[in-house]
Parts: sequence; C-alpha cells; structure tokens
Amino acid sequence: MSHFLPDDQTREIDKLALAPLLDANIEENVNPLDRDITDQLYGGDLEMRLKQEIMVGIGGVRALRVLGLKPKVYHMNEGHVAFLALERTRSLMRT
Repeated sequence: MSHFLPDDQTREIDKLALAPLLDANIEENVNPLDRDITDQLYGGDLEMRLKQEIMVGIGGVRALRVLGLKPKVYHMNEGHVAFLALERTRSLMRT
C-alpha cells in the first residue's frame, strides 16, 4: 500500500520519483534556531548550511523510512546531500 496513491494505482509506484518536503518549523522544535533551518534554501552562514545538509541527508532517509518507503535509488544533487551517504551506510551496517 502506498501513502501517496490510491490502492488501484500502487502498481505504478516504481515509475514515480517521490520527494517529501521536510519542514523544521514545527512545535516539537522549541528552539527558534532549529525552526529556522528550513526557512530559506541556500541561505545563512556555514553553520546553517551544515544544519540544512544534515537535515536533508540524514533526515530525508529517516523520513522515507518512517513513511514505510524503501527506495532502490536516491538522487544526490552535488554536495547538498552528502550526509545521505553516511546515513545509508549507517543503516546498512545495522542490518
């Protein structure tokens, strides 16, 4: 069963590229500095950029896992998702 498609369309899931959006501006993040991570793309200083890359790389893989999705392929655009490789390696080593 897909979280994104009606049951009669799930057979088409392999043809789609899913890209869930991550938002740090949620109540669970009580620190305003944490909530600002997703305010502006490519904005801020080096520390903010590092936080964004961690969120996209590690958080993205974990978000897909929570959604029950197991991608066969991950799209990695330049260095923006360098932490994706680390998270994938970490999760593969645990299995």
